[in-house]
Amino acid sequence: MLGGLLLSLIAAIVTLSAPVQASEEDWDVVVDPARRLTTASIAYSSGQSIIVACRAGDLNVIVRGLDPDAGLSRYAEVTVDQLHPDAQNWFNLGDGAAVLSGTPAFHARRFRTGGVLEFGVGPSGLHPRATKRFALDLPDGFEGVDQVLAACGVPLSDPRDSISRWNSFAFPGDTVWIRMARPEYPEAAAAAGIETGFAVSSCIVGPQGEPLECRVEKESDPRAGFGSAAVRSLRSARVVLGGEGGATPGQVMVATMRFRVE
Repeated sequence: MLGGLLLSLIAAIVTLSAPVQASEEDWDVVVDPARRLTTASIAYSSGQSIIVACRAGDLNVIVRGLDPDAGLSRYAEVTVDQLHPDAQNWFNLGDGAAVLSGTPAFHARRFRTGGVLEFGVGPSGLHPRATKRFALDLPDGFEGVDQVLAACGVPLSDPRDSISRWNSFAFPGDTVWIRMARPEYPEAAAAAGIETGFAVSSCIVGPQGEPLECRVEKESDPRAGFGSAAVRSLRSARVVLGGEGGATPGQVMVATMRFRVE
C-alpha cells in the first residue's frame, strides 16, 4: 500500500540515518547530496529511535523500535509536554517494528521543540488503543530538525499546529462520516500503472461538519495525484459533530484515504 517509490525512499533513509549507538543528547544529522537526502535522528537506550528525513523534497518522520505488527497501519498517540495531543494511524514499515507518520510536518515541528515525547502505540485492529507507551526525552537543540525542514522547504511554524485536533477514534459508532468522501482513482496513477496508494489530508472542521481548508499532508507517490484526488473528494464529505466523540467546529481533522485499482 505504501507504494514502491516511497518504500525505496524509506529504505535509503533508514540505512543512511541508523545511529551506530544510542545518543540521547542531540540530533545526529547526516547530509547526502548525491541522494538528495538530509536526516536528523536520535536513538535511545530503550531501543527506540526517531528519524526525521527529507528525500528529494519529501518529508518523512519514522519511529523505530516497536513491537512488530502485521497490519497496514497501527494506532499511535503523540504528545509533547502534554500539549496538543494527537491520535491517528501511522503506517507500518516492514514487519511493523517501525512506523511512518501521516502528518510528518506537524510531528517534525512538535519534535523540534524539545521536551518529553509521550508515544503510545497499539496493534492494528477495529478498536484502536495504546497498549504500550514510551516517554522519550527530545533534545533541546532544534538545529538538526530545522535543517531537515529547510531541505524540504517546510516552514518551522504553522498556526494550524496549535489548534485542537479531533480524536476521531474516540467516537463510539461505526463511522464518523455522515457523508463519506469518495475519491476517484487519479488518471496520473492509472496511466503510470500504479495500482495502489494513499493520501493523508488535514482539514478544519466546519460548522456543518464539512472539511474546510484541506491540505495534503502525505501521499504515497507525489507524481500519482492521490493527494489532490483526496482533497477534491473531501469537499462534499461531512463528519459527525458533538456528542460523545464527535468533532467540534474549528478543530483539525485528519483523513487517510487508500486507493486501489478495481
